[in-house]
Amino acid sequence: MILSRLAFALATTLTVLPFAAKAESAAATGVVNHVDAVAHILNLTHSPIPALGWPGMTMDFSVEPSIDLTKLAPGVAVRFTVARTSSGLYLIDSVAREK
Repeated sequence: MILSRLAFALATTLTVLPFAAKAESAAATGVVNHVDAVAHILNLTHSPIPALGWPGMTMDFSVEPSIDLTKLAPGVAVRFTVARTSSGLYLIDSVAREK
């Protein structure tokens, strides 16, 4: 029980806290693991994002509310851009299926 709470706390912290960044926005590629259309969140496994100093990892991203998520599903490869908001968090501001 304590271990699962610790794992949840760590996962929550990693999705909420901003990472030390070298840029305000960057492009990347990844694979969709989960789409939460109601909360407008994508869980992606993404490649390293050198412009932000991020290694490849799996994480939840909030998505710009105007973006249509209906064409995305688990297993779909995507290109996306992520931008730092005024609050310091990162938000996907564009996403498209890889061709």
